[in-house]
Amino acid sequence: MSHDTEFGSEYAIEAPIVEWFTANGWDDSSWHNNICPSFTKENPGTRGDPVAEVFVDALDPEERECGPGPRFIIHAFDEDGERNEDGDVEFHTFAEVKAHLEALT
Repeated sequence: MSHDTEFGSEYAIEAPIVEWFTANGWDDSSWHNNICPSFTKENPGTRGDPVAEVFVDALDPEERECGPGPRFIIHAFDEDGERNEDGDVEFHTFAEVKAHLEALT
């Protein structure tokens, strides 16, 4: 699955963002039943459990599923692969996302 096939042009993600995720070992985990496209990185010490999942909402704030709030939402997971909602964070810019993820992984 990919964000292109699951969401189409409505959620077009800028090429540099997709390229950064791909170059840094993140998988496009977009699925049409999710609210928006996402990328997931597996915890290398597990059976494929994620370390985090990043949701990328529409570029235009007026088109976002959750209103005109932050574009990027990061769901954190613990060492057992369970979602840690206390670790969830939201960001407006991809620069903030990169800095957070580079510190996390």
